[in-house]
Amino acid sequence: MTDICVPRLACRLPSPAAAASQSSWLTAAHVALVVSIAALVVTIMVSAVTLYYLRRSTRASETSAKAAEASAKASEDSATSSRVSARAAGDSAKAAKDLLKIEQVREYDRTRPKLSGRLVPEPGISGPTNAWLEVHLDASTPQPLRSMLLTVPTGAWFGRGMSSGPTLMRNDLGFPGEPGQVSPIRPGWPARWRVHRADGAHGNVTETAKCTREDGTVWWDVEVPIMRTLRVLAATVVEAG
Repeated sequence: MTDICVPRLACRLPSPAAAASQSSWLTAAHVALVVSIAALVVTIMVSAVTLYYLRRSTRASETSAKAAEASAKASEDSATSSRVSARAAGDSAKAAKDLLKIEQVREYDRTRPKLSGRLVPEPGISGPTNAWLEVHLDASTPQPLRSMLLTVPTGAWFGRGMSSGPTLMRNDLGFPGEPGQVSPIRPGWPARWRVHRADGAHGNVTETAKCTREDGTVWWDVEVPIMRTLRVLAATVVEAG
């Protein structure tokens, strides 16, 4: 029985070459598996690192976008504030300009010349046809007048170029104009024109004068009340003398 069993057992055992080949194959497979696992681990780590930096970059981009949006909003708010400030400055400048204009109008009206006129007889000549028209500047007027253009209305019953009868034509009397007249007109130094007065010239008449002050300020429509009655004025002159 021993002889029979030994050969069978001997037939089942692998040869040394087969065993070595099988061991080499297992070693190569093991190494390949280890390498594959290592490569997979490396790939996973690289992916993780890439994902980390990608998320970090995304957060940085989001933060930068938010900062840019905040900066844009701040710039818009600043622009709005600048527009509001500019509008307020414009309104303030306009208000100041309007106030200055109001003050200039008030000053213009306050310094408007106050004038009054009268007809006085020409010295040494009797009769109502020859007279002088005097226009006086009130002492309350701040500055003297450099020149004047007096408009005598139609039907004033006195004027120039008529030797008798009422004047029915408009007359413009300029100062300086008469020989010997010297500018300016000031209180006590009236403007004077020789005129012809009709018998019917009595009471008052209002004329209009363009007045120019020494600094160049012009008033175009200064009213000048004129007293035309010689008799009363003559008596006044006698009493004053």
